[in-house]
Amino acid sequence: MTTFISKIFMRKGDLKMATFSRSVMTLLLVALSYGIAQGQVQITVPMSGAQEVPPVASPGMGTGLLMFDPVGGTISGSVSFSGLTSATAAGHIHQAASGINGPVIIPMTGGIGVTAGTMTLPMTALTPLQLAALRNNELYINIHTMTNPGGEIRGQIIFPAGSSSSTDKVTFVQVARGDFDPARPGDELAALDGEGRIFISTDLMTWKQIPGTLVQLVSGDFDGDGMDDIAGIGEEGT
Repeated sequence: MTTFISKIFMRKGDLKMATFSRSVMTLLLVALSYGIAQGQVQITVPMSGAQEVPPVASPGMGTGLLMFDPVGGTISGSVSFSGLTSATAAGHIHQAASGINGPVIIPMTGGIGVTAGTMTLPMTALTPLQLAALRNNELYINIHTMTNPGGEIRGQIIFPAGSSSSTDKVTFVQVARGDFDPARPGDELAALDGEGRIFISTDLMTWKQIPGTLVQLVSGDFDGDGMDDIAGIGEEGT
């Protein structure tokens, strides 16, 4: 028996109900693509020593200008800074909520050995966990200096309210993100109603048949990113 793990998106207001029955379901439907127009999300990040943990008494200031591509799940941008107390040693994107120090996840380039300048964040594809952290305001920019190796100025990356968090051209067997709860905000192509029914937006997808028989659909967080998944369990050979 083969199990297909999936996370799929819906767009609010475009839902049509589909009830899946084990006795009649003979296909595994694959959402090959969806047509929601996705624009890039611009994020401005003010930086200061006061945001460091613990706070740093620095006259230094900085501003990050980041571009998030919700279709490709990538982030890029630049950080301008000035007034640091000593030369820069490194700059990174870290993962942690405000008031907490966290690990480095993306190094920045350029701007080393100066007290004023610009660092570049190269285009980077975020993992599912990192995408969830971005949406939850749990990433921050940190510039490290010789005097303050733990960081002299920091800026929490706040995801703009109302921005789309959709991240992929979705396929049913490739992981994408969603909360699958019609009562909460989201951009999924499908949702669970809590009573065993699955709602699918057929207006937004192209479907493809895969040989084999779909035996069961179940939900749960199968990849540990804190979001619900749908698993399609098929017979041998599917």
